[in-house]
Amino acid sequence: MTPTVHYTDDELMSKGPTYVGGLVGSFLGSLVPSVWGAGQLSMWSLAFFAIGGVLGVWLAYRLSA
Repeated sequence: MTPTVHYTDDELMSKGPTYVGGLVGSFLGSLVPSVWGAGQLSMWSLAFFAIGGVLGVWLAYRLSA
């Protein structure tokens, strides 16, 4: 059984791309602070993890819709 999200105009969309977008975005976002020397478990890394996850889900939604 494939999880789906129902739109108001009776289209179906798989949740897979949004999961992948969130995973990739959060992974890349958590690596950004290491560019300026912050640790992998710093507060900046956690903040960019959340921001990257949200942006990844948003981008995956926009590309797959």
